[in-house]
Amino acid sequence: MKKIINIISIFVAYFVFLFVITSCDNSNSNTDNDKQQTVASVDPESSGETKPSNPDSTVNPGHDSDQSEGHIHRFYETYIANEVSPTCTQNGSYDIVGICLDCKMEVREHKIIEKLGHDLIHHDAKNATCNTSGYKEYDKCSRCDYTTYEAIPALGHDYHKTNEFEATYDNDGYILYECSRCGDTYNEVTTKAQVCEKLSLGLNSNGFYYVEAKSTDIVGAVVIPKTYNGLPVKSISNDAFFDCRSLTNITIPNSITSIGRGAFSYCTSLTNVYYDGTIEDWCNIIFSVLDSNPMSYATNFYILDENGTIENNGRNYKLLTELEIPSTVKLIGNYQFYRFKQFTGITIPDSVTSIGQYAFEYCRSLTNITLPNSITSIGKYAFCGCTSLTSITIPNSVTSIGNSAFYNCSSLENVYYDGTIEDWCNITFIDEYSNPMNKATKFYILDENGDIENNGKKYKLLTELEIPSTVTSIGNYQFYGFNQFTGITIPDSVTSIGEGVFEKCASLISVIIPNNVTSIGRYAFYGCSSLTKVYYKGTSSYTDTITSIGDYNQSLTSATWYYFTSNGADETASGNWWYYDTDGKTIIEKVIS
Repeated sequence: MKKIINIISIFVAYFVFLFVITSCDNSNSNTDNDKQQTVASVDPESSGETKPSNPDSTVNPGHDSDQSEGHIHRFYETYIANEVSPTCTQNGSYDIVGICLDCKMEVREHKIIEKLGHDLIHHDAKNATCNTSGYKEYDKCSRCDYTTYEAIPALGHDYHKTNEFEATYDNDGYILYECSRCGDTYNEVTTKAQVCEKLSLGLNSNGFYYVEAKSTDIVGAVVIPKTYNGLPVKSISNDAFFDCRSLTNITIPNSITSIGRGAFSYCTSLTNVYYDGTIEDWCNIIFSVLDSNPMSYATNFYILDENGTIENNGRNYKLLTELEIPSTVKLIGNYQFYRFKQFTGITIPDSVTSIGQYAFEYCRSLTNITLPNSITSIGKYAFCGCTSLTSITIPNSVTSIGNSAFYNCSSLENVYYDGTIEDWCNITFIDEYSNPMNKATKFYILDENGDIENNGKKYKLLTELEIPSTVTSIGNYQFYGFNQFTGITIPDSVTSIGEGVFEKCASLISVIIPNNVTSIGRYAFYGCSSLTKVYYKGTSSYTDTITSIGDYNQSLTSATWYYFTSNGADETASGNWWYYDTDGKTIIEKVIS
């Protein structure tokens, strides 16, 4: 704005000078020095600055001079000379010049233009980074080069060591450095990759790699790579680490989906297994046999966990002591958690429908387990050797339990069953060790009026067994080891009693057997040392209708047999008789000599 005003003032002055009449000497000679003229002359050494020709009597154009000694100047034209534009810090100036038409005298008037001052624009500060310079906040003039700019040089990286990684099969060992300011990293290689030193990898026809030890001389740790030559490593081959007796640690990637037979046989020094995956990933591995699982020898199973406190190859792991299987898992495969000795508790979701053979064998620290109401089958040896297991809850969805599933569960005390006796009679037990009661001492059945609580449900201790009339046969080992039974009632619907059904029911005193039963399997009443009375619903010798009684049933055959009489008190025939009292439940015995 100031510049515009100055320009306008120049033009106003110019036109004033053009039309103003000024007094001058009427002599025609412009060289007459007898009289002093009041005009400005240019000082050539003043760099454009003007001085009046007579400093004591300066007369500006447009003002009257001494009329008695001069005449009126007339100007044909005027012009601007010696124009100097103002800057931010210096004044500008110009001369208005006119030539008198009469006396030809050049008349000048000098004008000053005020300096403009700086037009400052503010700029916020910019922080310097590791790679780029910054600056402090500053002002800069839009018209000139004036600025308060002050640069801040780039900071440069502040690297510090964050981790150190051992060499693996196809990766160099290195130290990782990271900048504390920007997070930039770089690696300093410390050891070269162990290619061909410990492992051998082969490409199969399916387009993925399998891995095995190059020799049995492996000492210390082995890290199996997740990929090799851009392809996944998915299999640990048969006998891969067979007899590697100095192998102590192994890291397994989550790319592994199968482990062959004997893969870890005789790895007697193997202590730690580090798994770079999730429980879901582990449940997707197919194990061929027992020693396909590295935990068949190892003690500790560490799973990848960013919050874990155990470090291995620059990554964090945690020791897995509580197993929580995710709901994405549908089945627990064979040998899946074989010999996971550190497990104290297991949570299985209701997405799981079956537990494979040897799945939890020798999980020696496991104390209790609740199976969800989705599981239909339990494989052989599934919980064998779980010597710390004290209680198990079994749902009524289970229909089969494999042989020795609960063998050597030496601490098992309580079995909680979420079903009815009819449901229990629908379970197929392969042998006596399929039944958890082979070691347990108490069997609790779901009962809303029960006085025993477990997992928020009520149960009662079953001491008197009354099998419902919907049951037609009692399967093998169905009530094996139910030591708390004192009395058993078998309905008329039952025609056969399987092998080992009531074996080792040591507290059993009496049993009611219908005359529809035609066969009793071997060991059915073996070890029923307290059995003294058999209430048979036949009216004559049981041998007339029970055509087959298997071996090792001395406890049954040596007990006192009572035969049913329909007329009760009116019975007169000799023998041991029994009938129901008027309540239809109480048994009355009648012995006639």
